[in-house]
Amino acid sequence: MIKEKKGILLATYNNNAYFCKSMTDEFTKYINLIQKEGIIDDETKKYIKENNTKYIIIGTPKEIIPDLGIPIISIMGDPPRALTNTDYAKFLQKCNVKGIITHDQCTLDCVKDFFSPYDIDVFYFKYGLDFDYMKDYGLNKDIDISNLGKFSNYKYRREFHGYFSSIRKFNYQYLRQSPPDNSFEHYIRFGKILNRSWISLGGCTQADDTAYYKGKFISTTFQKNLEIAACKSCLITTKWGDMEFLNFKDEENCLIFNTIREADRKISYYLENKEELQEIINKGYGLVHKNHNITDTTLELFKDIEKIYG
Repeated sequence: MIKEKKGILLATYNNNAYFCKSMTDEFTKYINLIQKEGIIDDETKKYIKENNTKYIIIGTPKEIIPDLGIPIISIMGDPPRALTNTDYAKFLQKCNVKGIITHDQCTLDCVKDFFSPYDIDVFYFKYGLDFDYMKDYGLNKDIDISNLGKFSNYKYRREFHGYFSSIRKFNYQYLRQSPPDNSFEHYIRFGKILNRSWISLGGCTQADDTAYYKGKFISTTFQKNLEIAACKSCLITTKWGDMEFLNFKDEENCLIFNTIREADRKISYYLENKEELQEIINKGYGLVHKNHNITDTTLELFKDIEKIYG
């Protein structure tokens, strides 16, 4: 157990957002929170000096940060985009960033290789969920398929919505999930719709939202995929980068499709065979609740950080 708070978190996140606040709440079990939105001013410098601060965690810096004599750790956004932008790494280096936190196991080797010339350490933070919000609400399943979230930049999600909203073969429901309506109340509503749904579309990987790094296909972990399973709905999606690392398997604890026709076939079959579908739902639910509790994943992250910077 980590007993002493040796670091500080300069919050850059919207604390009304469910995941961001949950992460902030867990982080501040191990480090102190300063609400400065990633900006290091004279007051922050004074705090760092007086409290013998060992390291700082921020999001992506908003401006060049002077050398404070202690490591700065930045929380990485989307690895595929970052790994195609050397200016991003050079900017972090100018900001005296010494560590990067990434959510994606499948890209971990690529991230380490990308940042190695810049002498930046890489820490893996497995996605964790707050099960007070993403949970089984015990609601009756009266929705066949739900599709929650914006899809304007995602080819498969657009095709999925266009097809299933038009055929009227299933009870299909779409709900946009995006700021500014990104509050706790919205996420509770989001979780309850998932809980009412037999099958829910997750994050989909395809050519327009992925990248290659030195010939290796990379993609990001979709938090939504974990949320669907946590709310006791059956995840349906295309294959994504961290799928195998996180032990998701087609027709065992989720459904995977390559074409809309295949999605229709699988959805039709399992909605006609709900005992088999419920078994898939139960296994996905058990997998996520066992491996993705944000309390546990945050503790593992800080154990790794403390080994180097504590």
